[in-house]
Amino acid sequence: MKLLTQEVAETLEANKSYHLGYNDLNTAEIIYKHKSIDLMFSNDLTLNGSMKFLDMNDGFIDSKNRLYKLDGDASYTAHNGEPLFILNKGETCQDIINNTINK
Repeated sequence: MKLLTQEVAETLEANKSYHLGYNDLNTAEIIYKHKSIDLMFSNDLTLNGSMKFLDMNDGFIDSKNRLYKLDGDASYTAHNGEPLFILNKGETCQDIINNTINK
């Protein structure tokens, strides 16, 4: 797993899907289909693409302004401000907390 920093975000490939997750106050796993990184406000950035929460039966929704990095933040966050991680195959949002505790 990798924390979704600006450096990591710049390596995301257009039209490729990524398994994202967060586990801080809340937990969620997201499938994110990347298009681009766009300027949101001043120096704030947003991941432009589509996303689907794995625990919901809803389809894909626009990710713009839902997955973003505010100027000065270390990483991209979900709409609720929780740090986003790119999860490897077989990893879940529970692995985020296990990885954080063990470091």
